[in-house]
Amino acid sequence: MKKRTLGFLMALLTTFTMLAGCGDKVAIGDENAPTNSSADSKESEEGASDKEPVTIQYFTWTSGSMSAIEPMVEKFNETNEDNITVEVVLKTGEWQTALKTAILSGQAPDILHGVSDVAEALSNGWIEPWDNYLSEDFKEKINPYTYKVEVNGELNTYAFVWGAKTYKMAYNKELFEKAGITELPTSWQEVYEDAKLITEAGNGDYYGFGLSSAASGSAVPFIMEPVGALEGYYKMGYDFASNRYDFSYAKPYIELFRQMIAEGITFPGAETLDNDSLRAQFAAGRIGMIPSVSWDCAAINTQFEADCDWGVFEWPVAIDGENKGALCLRDSANYMLSATSEHKEEAAKFVEFMLGEDYQSELLSKATDMSVLPWALEAAQDKPAAQFPQWVEYSPSEDMVQVSNVNLGVQITGDNESTTFAQLIDSPDMDIDATLADLSKRYNDGLLEQARMDEEKAAAAGNDIAFLGKIMTVSDFDPMKAIDPEKIHYVTADEWQAMQD
Repeated sequence: MKKRTLGFLMALLTTFTMLAGCGDKVAIGDENAPTNSSADSKESEEGASDKEPVTIQYFTWTSGSMSAIEPMVEKFNETNEDNITVEVVLKTGEWQTALKTAILSGQAPDILHGVSDVAEALSNGWIEPWDNYLSEDFKEKINPYTYKVEVNGELNTYAFVWGAKTYKMAYNKELFEKAGITELPTSWQEVYEDAKLITEAGNGDYYGFGLSSAASGSAVPFIMEPVGALEGYYKMGYDFASNRYDFSYAKPYIELFRQMIAEGITFPGAETLDNDSLRAQFAAGRIGMIPSVSWDCAAINTQFEADCDWGVFEWPVAIDGENKGALCLRDSANYMLSATSEHKEEAAKFVEFMLGEDYQSELLSKATDMSVLPWALEAAQDKPAAQFPQWVEYSPSEDMVQVSNVNLGVQITGDNESTTFAQLIDSPDMDIDATLADLSKRYNDGLLEQARMDEEKAAAAGNDIAFLGKIMTVSDFDPMKAIDPEKIHYVTADEWQAMQD
């Protein structure tokens, strides 16, 4: 029996508050869009700025973050010394269509939480870089957390990588205790052993591990993305050292999951379970461990109303005991500047506020967004106590890396990697080697085809975008570190093909 001591995994934070909110839907371009405070009221306040009042719009689709966004925007409106009023424009659902319509009709908001197609936005000159509008001190501070693109020969900042979703393993503390497990697993062998102990103790009432490999909506990406990252690959299979896709690393993991299913130590019916079903069964106390992403914290506690005592532990080390790469963050690049904004300097002041200690720690402490900015992590320590204690356990660690600067377009033919992995897990008679070799070939062929297709788009684009119609390479690639944007280079389809010979 194991004698390790079981405990929480604490990151840089202490405790946080969870408050899920949702704001009113506001149509883009609506003249009646609500504001948190008006410029007129500012001018009437004692000591108000003598600058002309300016109103800017911040467009977002993150309704779940409004409980943090609204009070912070109100605070900015009331305290900034430049007479700036920010209007939050919230659009959920098909926000991409609404945003594009606003842009094409000349009513683009000043700040965009994101765009549906970065290449399209850059090609048409809908967004421009922030570099000329940010203060010098702030540019130096935020530089490691930026999304940079080379356009017309210049490498500039088009967005910021301030938030991310983290990969962890969620576990049921009560089931671990009933199985006599006194230490959290750190390897896949220990995950297997503990899952077996839990299943034996459950005697059909509960099981040790949860797999979701349904045809649609499965959790396969949430287990294979971190697995691939620790094996040294990006996007579940791309190797920047050899500049090609190679999915062969997945074989021992697929064999392990097949074994766990065959031995009955996974929750029954993996092939029919989607991710929601898996989380629901975990919340009901019927599964000992499941692969998890930080957004599960709110979902398991509220959407699925967990009635068990559960926690989070770090992702297991690579199956051979040695990590070849760093654990990736499921990050994204946000906060883009509209090229048609008439108040770009004012927009930059608000963006600096949004990326500052107060705003970011508010998002973090209310568990609406997982900030990766170190100043936010530190400032959040002074925030109120958490409603859901698991949130702190999802905190990013210093060795996790960003991947939002990776551009790999693929015109895939046949099943994608997630579907193929799911089929291999569910079908023990499928040839793993042949299937993974075919998957690698199809992805490499698709990468080449996408580059050739995009060459025509690049020729027609209004701007010369470095990644459009080309394939990304990285000089001095180190899978244990985040990719330095200045080491990113792009080669033509012919040049990439020559690398494969």
